[in-house]
Amino acid sequence: MNQVRISTDDHTTSKGFIDGNPVQVRVEVNENDTNYRKGRLVNVIVGNREAEAVIVSDPIVVSLDHDRKSKVLSLIVEQDRSIKQS
Repeated sequence: MNQVRISTDDHTTSKGFIDGNPVQVRVEVNENDTNYRKGRLVNVIVGNREAEAVIVSDPIVVSLDHDRKSKVLSLIVEQDRSIKQS
């Protein structure tokens, strides 16, 4: 399962996610990666907490770096309430 990390320094996003709200995140992936799509599950890590979340938006390419063969995607994720949190 793909991972998304939310920095605990980003208090608004980390608290919003922990409280169960949808949050906007950015991930850097290989430019050919198609795993981050609406409806897919991702593992979200916030500090020492982990939770499964679903991508609820279509990914938006924020930047594309052909030299590094990578792209940055903007996603909106929401905790998957059908999965028991650990």
